Amino acid sequence: MHRKVIFYWKLLKESIISFVDKDMLTHAAAISYYTVFSLPSMLLIVLWTAAQFYKEDAVYDAIFEKITAYNAPHKLDHLIQYSYSKC
Repeated sequence: MHRKVIFYWKLLKESIISFVDKDMLTHAAAISYYTVFSLPSMLLIVLWTAAQFYKEDAVYDAIFEKITAYNAPHKLDHLIQYSYSKC
């Protein structure tokens, strides 16, 4: 039991040191930044592609239903109104 604790303590310690030495926080921030700015364009591509095969209203409803499940509905009201005004 004591050996396992020492092993995991050393593993944790080495992982943290390696994480800090390689400046992983900066890399994580960069990935987050690019992900946030690529999501809207990817959503537009998905909406356009799906609308080619299905009814446009059904596609919008299905995608926004999934998004609403993860976010508060009041945050998406403006997004839904804007997307329908552009169609």
